Amino acid sequence: LVFLVARYVMPRLVNAVIRSGVRELYVMMAVAICLGASLATKTLGLSPALGAFLAGILVSESEYSHQIAGEILPFRDLFTSLFFVSIGMLLEPARLAGQWLEVSAWLLLILLAKSLVGGLVVLALGFPKRIAAVTGISLAQVGEFSFVLASVGGAHALLTQDQEQHFLAVAVLSLALTPFLVRLGAWAGNLGALRMAPAIVEGAGAVSLEDRAPARGGHVIVVGYGINGRNLARVLRETGIPYVILEVNPVLVRRARREGQPARLGDVSRRDALGACGLKEAAVVVLAISDPSATRVAVAMTHESNPRAHIIARTRLVSEVAELMRLGADEVIPEEFETSIAIFARVLRRFHVPGNVIRLQERALREEGYGFLREGDQTGTLVDSVSRMIEETTTDTFYLGPNSPAVGRTLAQLNLRKRTGTLVIAVVRDGKHHPSPEPEFEFRAGDILVLVGDHAALEAAFEALTPPEPRAREHV
Repeated sequence: LVFLVARYVMPRLVNAVIRSGVRELYVMMAVAICLGASLATKTLGLSPALGAFLAGILVSESEYSHQIAGEILPFRDLFTSLFFVSIGMLLEPARLAGQWLEVSAWLLLILLAKSLVGGLVVLALGFPKRIAAVTGISLAQVGEFSFVLASVGGAHALLTQDQEQHFLAVAVLSLALTPFLVRLGAWAGNLGALRMAPAIVEGAGAVSLEDRAPARGGHVIVVGYGINGRNLARVLRETGIPYVILEVNPVLVRRARREGQPARLGDVSRRDALGACGLKEAAVVVLAISDPSATRVAVAMTHESNPRAHIIARTRLVSEVAELMRLGADEVIPEEFETSIAIFARVLRRFHVPGNVIRLQERALREEGYGFLREGDQTGTLVDSVSRMIEETTTDTFYLGPNSPAVGRTLAQLNLRKRTGTLVIAVVRDGKHHPSPEPEFEFRAGDILVLVGDHAALEAAFEALTPPEPRAREHV
């Protein structure tokens, strides 16, 4: 019945409400479905919470489920908080006096059993042991739906009051331990990555899989087939540069192979996985993954096995740049830093700041090696870098509009070099490049001038090439 309603009835109902355009109806519909399903399950002798659970499944089948979820998000946060607070209030510590040893034993047993089951499931899906350890430990706590099952069991006398209190104690303690379990999972993942990288901890030699490396040289190893990896692989394919993709997710590997990509399944923190991709012959290794521990291990292994390889690593935080550079990365691209550059560049363009000034700012930030972000306030250093580059010679381009004073005039007549100190080193016309134009070269509308000079000279040239603004008519 739930399947039929979810498949045929619910989408039509949700679509009708969405088409109405009345946002208040979204919340009212979600509440009505939840209460209606709860009433239906209670009438059938089941738990009302089970009905609410089924209501969530029904709503999620609609293509507009994300819109509805966004509308009821504040309610979800409020009720989730009330749920966990009420669970804690159900616990009666006085009833557990003298039984904490038994509760601790049950807690340990449940955490171990759930970690083992979760890890085995992840292993069965084809993921490496390191990922299985992280997932299993992070999901070891008692789930929220267990409270629904326990309440049903208590209502049908399947659990005594003491057993129900034992369950509540174990559940509350496991939920309280969740943040520490997540940290433990991350630590286990780091430890597993180090053990899988014998070159780092034991100095062990290469394994036999390296002998079966691709018969190529000077190729690129792309680690990770997410958005960054897919874009890089597409560009490498179009430009004819040989590459190999290494991905730990078997689903993404199958997708890449369907797309005709040279993809291999393996964990980058394992030496044999990188060796199978031809690590010793690779020219560039790009780590486009969001796993900090695996990235650090891979950088160290790559630098040791193939010092000639150019290592480009992606990271989320600027604070991780120094460590990756120390391990041997040639370039580290922190996402938060590159995002800040994109933001400030767009802001400056909005205020019509010259493009060469924006590029100078970007160049200064990157030349500082992100040091000013890692080490605190280094504004003076950054300003000095920008000022130094502004004083140096730089290049820029200028598009000649139909009203530009340069249209119809020759290079000699324009005399930009004497007037502004700027040199015209090339002109692009109709897609053709004309380097070192002669003094008799006549400019036309649509030409793109390639100019060289310092910042002040380029600004003067832009002013000379820009059409004068028309004066406003005087009204009597």
